[in-house]
Amino acid sequence: MDGGRERMGVMRRMRRMRRRRRRRRRRRRRRRRRRRRRRRRRRRRRRRRRRRRRRRRRRRRRRRRRRRRRRMRRMRRMRRMRRMRRMRRMRRMRRRRRMRRMRREPNDGERWEGE
Repeated sequence: MDGGRERMGVMRRMRRMRRRRRRRRRRRRRRRRRRRRRRRRRRRRRRRRRRRRRRRRRRRRRRRRRRRRRRMRRMRRMRRMRRMRRMRRMRRMRRRRRMRRMRREPNDGERWEGE
């Protein structure tokens, strides 16, 4: 009798676990599927409509402007590069002059001290 009672208790627990698992799985699946489907459909419809309209209008206008902008950008970049090179050269020249002055001054002082 004891063995039978233990088995009945085990069977009841298994049934409870099965019921709980089934309910949880069904609820989670339904909620996730509904939310994902609604979001994907709305986003795709909006993006397709807007992209088609914008592409047609922008291609006509941008073809003329892009060439000008690219040229302007290139010219600006070239000017910036030239300025940076000039600034670097000026800095190097200044450093060299300073180093020469620093070298000359102690030499002069040493000569005076030696004489």
